[in-house]
Amino acid sequence: MSDVEKFKHLLEYFVAHLEYLKYKEKKYQMQRGRGYAQYILPILSNFKETGQGYNGDAIQNQISRWEQYSCANKTSGKIFINVQIKFGRKTTTANYLCWEKTYYNVLAKWSKGKSVITELSIEEKNPNKNKKNCITPIVRSIEQIGLFDGNPPNSYLQSFWGKYKQFA
Repeated sequence: MSDVEKFKHLLEYFVAHLEYLKYKEKKYQMQRGRGYAQYILPILSNFKETGQGYNGDAIQNQISRWEQYSCANKTSGKIFINVQIKFGRKTTTANYLCWEKTYYNVLAKWSKGKSVITELSIEEKNPNKNKKNCITPIVRSIEQIGLFDGNPPNSYLQSFWGKYKQFA
């Protein structure tokens, strides 16, 4: 599996994970969110809702198939998942994917009604860095990058991946 294919699965898992938590909170009976059957149901008996993958939390095991990548500026890079439900809010920016030892994150952007994730963005969230020096966020819609479409990665996803892997 190529890096961009792994990245697509990782993004789909990330969206499925967060949307599942949101639907679970609302106690929807019929709908579980996109990707539930493919990504959540198979691991439901050992599903970890929250954790910091970079701290060795068990949540990282859920993305172990898609965590390791080859990168141009080094031999490999690892992406961590972090899900921290703050004060009962599932839509917080404390939920992200990040490169090992960096502050370059993939964040979920929720709909206005906060029921579904509509976009993903690449952002730099370094608390020690002047905001003027941070990168301009790169935002793409879920549909544009072809998540959950059952097709190979499209050109928008390949571009999104290309921009993100620069920060490894």
